[in-house]
Amino acid sequence: MSPVTWGKVEAGEAVRLNTYAGIERAFGWSTGAIEHFVATGDEPIGGRRVWLEPWAPGLMIDMALGVDRDPAVKVDLVWIIRSGGNPIDMILELDRDDHHKVEVLAAYRDIEKQVRYLASTQKGA
Repeated sequence: MSPVTWGKVEAGEAVRLNTYAGIERAFGWSTGAIEHFVATGDEPIGGRRVWLEPWAPGLMIDMALGVDRDPAVKVDLVWIIRSGGNPIDMILELDRDDHHKVEVLAAYRDIEKQVRYLASTQKGA
């Protein structure tokens, strides 16, 4: 996270929701803990570092929503991740043109690489 983004978080300025999700994961808080704190003033519970399983749907959905792709690609990514089936088969079965399917597949592979990298860096944590 950039120092500018962190400064916005500390100042209570608007940031992307996936920024909050990353902070929540880093502190081991539940999803939505920061938004709940802002709305109610209740301190987030926890604080120990918790690593999600490498293929945790919540993490992948956060990443899917943060990709720099067409909104239709994001919608299909979230649907594929939430469905829990074989992602490649599901992409091939989409009722979309081949260009769109390639976009979804490329975005999915990027997310998959990021999650594998994060998983490999957490093994010692």
